Amino acid sequence: MTHLPAIGAERLKRLREAGINSWSELRRQPPSLLNLNANRWGCVCRELDKCERALKDKDLTYLMSVFHASDYWRVLASFFPDLTFFDIETDGLSWDSTITVIVCRHGDQFYRFVNGENLEEFLDFLDGVQLLVSFNGNSFDVPFVLRTFNIPDLPCPHLDLRWVCYHEGLRGGLKRIEQRLGILRPPELIGVDGAEAVQLWLQWQSAGTPEARSLLLRYCCADVAALELVAAEILKQRGCWEQVNSSDQIWQQVSRIVDDEEGEDHQDDNQHSFDYSESERESEGDTNPDQTSGLKDRLRKYYRSR
Repeated sequence: MTHLPAIGAERLKRLREAGINSWSELRRQPPSLLNLNANRWGCVCRELDKCERALKDKDLTYLMSVFHASDYWRVLASFFPDLTFFDIETDGLSWDSTITVIVCRHGDQFYRFVNGENLEEFLDFLDGVQLLVSFNGNSFDVPFVLRTFNIPDLPCPHLDLRWVCYHEGLRGGLKRIEQRLGILRPPELIGVDGAEAVQLWLQWQSAGTPEARSLLLRYCCADVAALELVAAEILKQRGCWEQVNSSDQIWQQVSRIVDDEEGEDHQDDNQHSFDYSESERESEGDTNPDQTSGLKDRLRKYYRSR
């Protein structure tokens, strides 16, 4: 409720002590509880009207514009089935690098967009997104998307899960947070990082190595899957978690991505319709100092694991 006019930390504390934890409960209280005059209480009620209307209409653009980052978890809890998680990979680690892969996950489906194949379809996909969720996307993914597609802003609201984690006491990069929450990636993907994703792309482009392409896509899908699992775990700890796909189910889907691609035309990477509207990168501390040698070893292990 800190987004409401005149509701600061002290008044919020007073509300909590009075057992008031929802907008509807706040409406039933006399303004004297908060020591507000009629005019200021009217401002509070008008903002409550706007927020309740936005909640009913699923106007996530408005809710994201008024909520503080410490309350973003409430948006996750209220609209989890409507969320679209996403991540990008690039061909380098500098700001003039190019997007190579974008992976999104909505519901129980992954959507892959690959440079030179179907990357431009990502914009069509965004038209059906209600809320885009990233990790550190404010500093990395979103600026790259805006520059790549030459657009001034995203056509949908965006939530950076990094700041939800921050306010829940979960600091550091995504993989470090996964470890703290007990989220385990498939063995062949443990230790793969953004720097190795660059090498995988370069190897696929220069040598046409299919294992490199598959591992790159699986790695990006794993990052996106981890976003969903981290969000679900935060909500679970908050006591407002709803049943979502289990981690086993999600990792099995990641594994099937490789099998599904064998023999396919990569120009048609997504088999499902995009219209589902109805229904600063941090170091993870696992970069291999000998990236090229480590990549070859990982590709051999990955190929044998299949």
